Amino acid sequence: MLQIVATNDLNPTPAGVAQPVKMCVVELNREGWSPPGLYQGRACSDIQPDKDVLSVTPFIMAPMETRTFIREVPYRQDRWLVIAVEFQTLGKDSVIQLKSGARNDFNPVVLVDGNRLLPLTRAKP
Repeated sequence: MLQIVATNDLNPTPAGVAQPVKMCVVELNREGWSPPGLYQGRACSDIQPDKDVLSVTPFIMAPMETRTFIREVPYRQDRWLVIAVEFQTLGKDSVIQLKSGARNDFNPVVLVDGNRLLPLTRAKP
């Protein structure tokens, strides 16, 4: 289960006003993949399923919103999830790649804070 949490200062305008942002979760069968529009500020655009991309889930994330994604990983296979965001201000922190093993406990939390993505460590109960 992947959880994405947005802060109250998500994707701020030059005046500091928070606003929604386009994001996507891309499920892959290999690591090392990058979104085709990453360096043009369109990390979630022009992504199509192919031999590496198994699925693409685009969505709009609002300030203070939390989303949860559940993916089933087939036995004896690994999957990689790319979380990408199209911030108003281009930056280097707009893509995170996470590995999900078939038999591993996969419960990452990704914080969308201002103009960056931050992986958080979830405490085990």
